[in-house]
Amino acid sequence: MMRFLNRLIMSIAILICPFFSAPGVLGMEPPLLSGSYVVFQLESGFHGPDSVGDFGPNQQIFLSKSEITLNQDGSYAERIRDKMINRFITDEWVDQSIADPYDQDWYARTRFQTSYLDYGEETVSGTYLIGPDGSIIFKFMEDGAPETMTGLLDDKTICLILGKTEYKAAGGSAMSGIGFGVKKGMGMNKGSITGTYITYIMGMSFHGKDENNHFGPNEDIVLDKSEITFDGKGHYEERYTNKRIRRHIDDIITNQGTQEPPIDNDQVNQTHFTTTLITDPEEILNGTYDVGDDGTITFSFEEDGELVSVTGHVSADGRIFVFGNMEHHPNEGYATSEMVLAVKKAAGLNNSHLKGSYAGYLFEKTFHGPGPDGNFGPNEEVFVGKSVIQFDGDGHFTEALREEKIERQISDSQFNQSGPTDLDWLNLKKFKTTYAVLTDEITGTYQVNSDGTVTLNFMEDGENVTLTAYLSDDGNKLVHGTVEYELAGAWAGIELTFLAKQGYYAPEKGDIDGNGMVSLADVIAALQTITGKAPENIYIEADVNGDAKIGNEEAIYLLQRLGGLR
Repeated sequence: MMRFLNRLIMSIAILICPFFSAPGVLGMEPPLLSGSYVVFQLESGFHGPDSVGDFGPNQQIFLSKSEITLNQDGSYAERIRDKMINRFITDEWVDQSIADPYDQDWYARTRFQTSYLDYGEETVSGTYLIGPDGSIIFKFMEDGAPETMTGLLDDKTICLILGKTEYKAAGGSAMSGIGFGVKKGMGMNKGSITGTYITYIMGMSFHGKDENNHFGPNEDIVLDKSEITFDGKGHYEERYTNKRIRRHIDDIITNQGTQEPPIDNDQVNQTHFTTTLITDPEEILNGTYDVGDDGTITFSFEEDGELVSVTGHVSADGRIFVFGNMEHHPNEGYATSEMVLAVKKAAGLNNSHLKGSYAGYLFEKTFHGPGPDGNFGPNEEVFVGKSVIQFDGDGHFTEALREEKIERQISDSQFNQSGPTDLDWLNLKKFKTTYAVLTDEITGTYQVNSDGTVTLNFMEDGENVTLTAYLSDDGNKLVHGTVEYELAGAWAGIELTFLAKQGYYAPEKGDIDGNGMVSLADVIAALQTITGKAPENIYIEADVNGDAKIGNEEAIYLLQRLGGLR
């Protein structure tokens, strides 16, 4: 039988290869990539000088969608569209004098101005480099100066994870963000996405009218979790849980006068922070979906009696989808931005399926610190961390973590607005924004459960910590999200982590062209190699029997696998 297959393969190779021939060599270094990635990025930051010389009265949320096309000569082109929501916190002076006109009892009342900007689409081009661990560095020019952007590819080059932090004290600007991207496919349809997906929706918003009729005294940070089951025919069901942390900023008026009122009513405002956790009951939602040829996915569902549609993108292998959305409703006093990450849920896996090096980024946003009136929330932090975890396949792990933290503290700076006899105090908002790098190494144990969850146990600050993450159905992606609220510790935050298996140089068996899928193209590449006309870009690491060659064994394996015999 094997001899017959070998003769058959040679016959097919002789017939087919003249039509697909390309010069090349065997045993070269793995090639640079080709193809396009659809990427969504969510960023949060602070900027702009305040009245006392610190920076941070402006708070910004960015959402960008881009399509990055990589070429095998090391160049790339990106079409990107940025949108921004900006909230400016300032002081409005109010004359509270009720007595002598020479007594100007001023106080400053918090005012919020929230605006929206769509930058439109622009094109960026540059070069890129890929490291043996799957790290990718994009190099480009911005405002006449060289810039870089760093990310990570999974071992099948199907997903792209980005993370960045910028802190420019001189320019009064600080920003942190995370991005998720998927490789575009071809010939996709509704059947390309089936089964159950673990989905996280991370969002940030400003809302609520203030007493000046502006909106923004409320800031919400949100991490929703859902399980979406697709039937492969255009219908889905979603089990959905919403958790959000809300910080409300207002003013408490304090009498600072040195004489008895009502003769002297020297009022001053102290900033007051109220931070609460809001959890909505689980909902079950139903809707329809459609998948375009290039992997564009459109969800349609009913919300508040109206039909709503949102659009995202599915990876070429159907295992991940991403999308993002930004809304600005000034008449309703509401502005929000959100980004969605979903991975196909695993089932029936065990510890041996989680083995090797996994790397990615985490994004964390928190409110913390006791305020002057005993409430918490004057400090706001945004983190982006790079995590590399080694899993041994037997229940033990080691993590190396490097985080970059931006922290903004809102406080009051008192000014005497009068003479020594009459202490007319005025409070002005003060914004102190700082940057720090934190590193840590964590060791612990893990358990891959049959439902696709992964339980991680480790020690932190002398206490045992247990986290639950989710493993993708191929064992190559790990996602974890959490919402924490500690009233006693005056701390509340959200965190989302996405890790992918490293090893750009290690495609799966038979994936000769290294595109993350086994297909007819790999059969053709094997046949070309057998006849001495190897394509320029092949992965000899995709050989099936460990002889570091592409030959008859690979062609037989591929025919059997595509024919359903493996």
